[in-house]
Amino acid sequence: TGNILNDVYSVSEPILKVAICDLQNAAVNSYPKLKHELDDELNLVVSGELWMDGMNPFVNKGKALQFLQKKFS
Repeated sequence: TGNILNDVYSVSEPILKVAICDLQNAAVNSYPKLKHELDDELNLVVSGELWMDGMNPFVNKGKALQFLQKKFS
């Protein structure tokens, strides 16, 4: 389960994903700005009208499914 943090620097474990809520519409408002600024550092994905996820650029659902297919086939 996720946690709401006030200080990201207080986390001692690896951060796997950051969910960002934009009440003004993530796809139209914050996604274009953050994508431009953080494209080299994060894989940003709009995950709903108000939500956007930021993840390691080398991680995605396709790679996770490939891993699971190899492990269980």
